[in-house]
Amino acid sequence: MLVQIVPQVNQPNWTSTFNKIYSSGKIPQHWSDLPDDYRKKQLLMVGEYDKTQAANAKKNGLPAPESLLAADQEAIAAGGWPQYLIGAFPNFFELPDYSSGRYGAGQAPGTHWYHAHKHGSTSLHMLNGMSGAFIIESTDTGGYDQVIRKFYSWGDSYGPHEKVIVLQEYDSVVNAERVGPNGNEQMLVNGQATPTITMAPGEVQLWRIVNATAGDNFIPNLQALQSANGFAFRQTAQDGVQFSPSNYGSQPYLNGVVPGGMNLSGGNRVDLLVQAPTKPGVYTVTNTENSPATPIFYVSVTGSQVTPPNGAFPGQSQWATMPKYLQDLPAPGPNDIPNPGSPVRFQQWAKTDPVNGLPHLMINNKQFEETGPIIDQCMPSNGLQDWVLENDTSGPAHPFHIHVNPFQIVEIDTPSLNADKTAATYNKYTPSSDYIWQDVIAIPVGVTTTDGTLYPGKVVIRQRYPDFTGTFVLHCHILPHEDRGMMQLVRIVPANMYPKACQGNIPQHH
Repeated sequence: MLVQIVPQVNQPNWTSTFNKIYSSGKIPQHWSDLPDDYRKKQLLMVGEYDKTQAANAKKNGLPAPESLLAADQEAIAAGGWPQYLIGAFPNFFELPDYSSGRYGAGQAPGTHWYHAHKHGSTSLHMLNGMSGAFIIESTDTGGYDQVIRKFYSWGDSYGPHEKVIVLQEYDSVVNAERVGPNGNEQMLVNGQATPTITMAPGEVQLWRIVNATAGDNFIPNLQALQSANGFAFRQTAQDGVQFSPSNYGSQPYLNGVVPGGMNLSGGNRVDLLVQAPTKPGVYTVTNTENSPATPIFYVSVTGSQVTPPNGAFPGQSQWATMPKYLQDLPAPGPNDIPNPGSPVRFQQWAKTDPVNGLPHLMINNKQFEETGPIIDQCMPSNGLQDWVLENDTSGPAHPFHIHVNPFQIVEIDTPSLNADKTAATYNKYTPSSDYIWQDVIAIPVGVTTTDGTLYPGKVVIRQRYPDFTGTFVLHCHILPHEDRGMMQLVRIVPANMYPKACQGNIPQHH
């Protein structure tokens, strides 16, 4: 997301050039690995863009904007990638196979997603629908998808038994705190208002739910559908990573063991095996985050009774084993470098921004690049760290998201005030093993006593940094908050270059 592609209505036809890259089987590692005609043409177009922007500024009595070409040339000279390109950029990547031995982590099969990420306009782009689901399936015998399809005799594909449910909201006005003025705009499913999923009585389907809103929560009424209407549910994955057999058996979100239960913040994903009731009818899936609960989609149960061949759901002993790279990370030891940027504190000034009256949103006492380009968090490759995440605000529960590497949830501390609000205590969730992998976690809301003492909500995450070195971001996944400053630059550097390589050649604010 640190590469900015400038819009271009009449693009050159890059098909033959890009096909040279894709057919080579070799992922470009450096700018010089890309075809010569693409590199020369791009820099020429960036230079022409600079001239046009400067001429427009002069015409309107404004100073010329900073040169994008100069920034690109500086990055290339430093051995990096140009940050600004015109019209088209060839994305080419490999899904790392953990069994190849070439990678320390590999790629978890599961439900992932993508969206436009231009800082300052991220929420507006999301509210214009610039997001989508990205499904990665396992291919190994005994892998996540193979276990599910084999159990139900679905063959080599899910076919109609799989439902991809992308939740979105559309608007042209971005509120500084939430999406709409009341935070309860209509959630659409795959661009449709309250569509209908059809199931046969007793049928099982795999639902892949993606919260691709700009930051509203989705709390489905699953317990009510189960207790009152005869549905049955089993969660199989969270944020694109399968459950361990133990978590599949205990169902920590559906059973309320994890604080907040089945609550999807912006960016969260969940996979659910869903069995329809035997009684035909039309049932409503609502978002209980809103009051009153709002319908999101309907389930029409109709047709002939279906009896799954091996029962409603796989048992715990039948569930897919965890690949080695998804097993529990050990606690950091004395030789592991701790993170000097932890705790990561999400904050909001009580006073508002004096320029526009909107909230002043920060991480660790500053807005994104408020003090100029700086790497806020820097880690050595293959490092192992525990981070403390804090919510120093009275609301909402800010969803922490970090790019590239998912993390394991080690602890969640939820504060609550006593009756006279003079003190607070913490409700602690501290699993002893089978830590859940996520890449978005809502940090509980902080509370303040009558004497002004803040008890922040806290989450402890554990993460390792294999395979990848480079610069990316972490941010609040209420995207209006990210756009207004709740974001940090993150960098992983070779271990032998830590910390001297942490700063320098920092991508520009864009």
